Amino acid sequence: MQYQLLFEKNPIPMWVVEPASLRFLAINDAAIRQYGYSREEFLAMTLADIRRPEYVEDLLNVLAQLKPGLQRRGTWIHRRKDGSSVEVEIVCQDLDFQGSKALLVAAYDITARNEAERKARQAQEEYQAIFDNAVIGIFRVTPDGRPLRINRTMAHMHGYSDPEELMKEVHDAAALFVEPQRLAELHRAAVEGMVAGAEVEVYRKDGSRRWVKVNLQTARGALGAIEAIDGTVEDITERKQAQEALLFKSALLEAQSETTLDGILVVDESDRIVLVNRQFRTLFGVPDDVVESGEDRPLRTYVMQQVQDPHAFLDKNRLFVCSQGREEQGRAAAEERPELRSLLGSAGGFAGRAPRENLVFPRHHGAQEG
Repeated sequence: MQYQLLFEKNPIPMWVVEPASLRFLAINDAAIRQYGYSREEFLAMTLADIRRPEYVEDLLNVLAQLKPGLQRRGTWIHRRKDGSSVEVEIVCQDLDFQGSKALLVAAYDITARNEAERKARQAQEEYQAIFDNAVIGIFRVTPDGRPLRINRTMAHMHGYSDPEELMKEVHDAAALFVEPQRLAELHRAAVEGMVAGAEVEVYRKDGSRRWVKVNLQTARGALGAIEAIDGTVEDITERKQAQEALLFKSALLEAQSETTLDGILVVDESDRIVLVNRQFRTLFGVPDDVVESGEDRPLRTYVMQQVQDPHAFLDKNRLFVCSQGREEQGRAAAEERPELRSLLGSAGGFAGRAPRENLVFPRHHGAQEG
């Protein structure tokens, strides 16, 4: 009686089955709850009835190979009364039941566990795909700089054919830095918080150099200890080269603007002052605070206030405006008035840098004296 109670009230679905006929001989309450059949329905069924037809042959093969003793028979997909599936792990033990050879079977429901594992695998596969195919370099290194994981983009960035080649040849990430001490500096900064947008120069496999932007953060274990440094890296060589070229051109423009006899004002597409040369300030007596505000409109308003007749000033001084939407008009004006052609060439040079609006004021006595 005691053993019958342990069987019937056990929280794990269990049954006793006759191997020869596959008939259920006894069923416990947990199995009734899990499968949805009544006790009477179960006792009128066979093991094949809780399986999909395509799995019955596998069941027969397993039963034919059973040996005495406790056995784990793997994972199976069973069918509930409502047609839904349940994944179970089967453990069985042979026994004598009311004078007949029988099997005591426990069916552990592992549906939720398997679903969680599938989702975890899917998430891992998706993460791996993102990691492998990212357009920026992604890496993980130990606190002392040993590479643990890198993606293809980072390997290619350094001139290696694949991550495996880089990790085989590079045992300390500092070797990739033109200034190796920079890695230690970045690591210390990452320990204190996060490194965002640090620009460093690195080596490629062939010894050539590239500029990259690095972001770093620490990966800590359950006890708070730093286990690794994670980061991303983006090649910014072309951007750095463009910046250097722009700085050179800006320096050249500024040098030219300070040697001309013309007053020059250049503004960008946001109506911000890009350049005001010394001659422009002198011609119109522009206060420093007006220029330092960086705003174009207050400066132009001030200039207009310095002349007796703004309209005559604009005409006499041949104020030339070159901007998007008015370039054709400017060219036409230059054709009609040859004296503006040299001015158009000057304005056109600035138009490439400040396409919104470029005002070039030739030196003239139209401003008020004093």
